[in-house]
Amino acid sequence: MDINQVLKFEFIDESTDMLSHIGTDIVRMETNPNDKELIEDIFRPIHSIKGNSSFFGYNKLKDFAHVLENLLDDIRKDKLPISPDLITILLRGIDVITAILDNARDDNDELTGIENYEALLDEVKNFNTSTKSETILWDEIAVDLSSLNSEFPDHIILKQLLNKLKIVKPDTFNKAER
Repeated sequence: MDINQVLKFEFIDESTDMLSHIGTDIVRMETNPNDKELIEDIFRPIHSIKGNSSFFGYNKLKDFAHVLENLLDDIRKDKLPISPDLITILLRGIDVITAILDNARDDNDELTGIENYEALLDEVKNFNTSTKSETILWDEIAVDLSSLNSEFPDHIILKQLLNKLKIVKPDTFNKAER
């Protein structure tokens, strides 16, 4: 076996090993969203895989790891709230990366057996944008309703809307009241 093959298999083995605990860590992140060390423990392997994959010509792996890394980076920077949908998309992303690594180990095409790669890539890529937009809109609605409540404290429909917002989006409403 030549040195390139040895390095390739080392990369695959190390990457697979790094990913072996990430699924559990992602699930733990849902109940520990403020655990920065845990978030770093998830980010680091994805960052390493992204950086090293292109050296071996695994461009689909690099592309997928890159969009996953972007999501994780936004979590690290508190730009993206942790939600069940986010946990699901991260777990699906880890499954794709693991499948690509398995294909690489078997000398198959990166995408062998991976259905809807492009759709999954787009879903991960666009997840952040759609989530941010929704969060920003809820924040704006809460601020607007709180302002209106100050101007019209006795308005019944406004009070009902504010009460519903408190139930549906308590964090958003609490931010608006500050």
